[in-house]
Amino acid sequence: MARLEQLADHLEQTVDSASVHEVLEALALVCHAKADHLASNWGDAQSAQAWARAAGHIEKAASRVEQIGV
Repeated sequence: MARLEQLADHLEQTVDSASVHEVLEALALVCHAKADHLASNWGDAQSAQAWARAAGHIEKAASRVEQIGV
């Protein structure tokens, strides 16, 4: 639980300096990068697809958050 609280504190600071939308967009970029890495370097299409799907969901969330202006 302490690790989750530390992560939440770090994310709060990041959101304070950027926005929720930007944090989600950055997280989507990380997911896309992991998908590319898994596909290119490990030939793991199944895991790459899962990361790409996660990125898509996060991008949708980022878009919705942007619409409400947070």
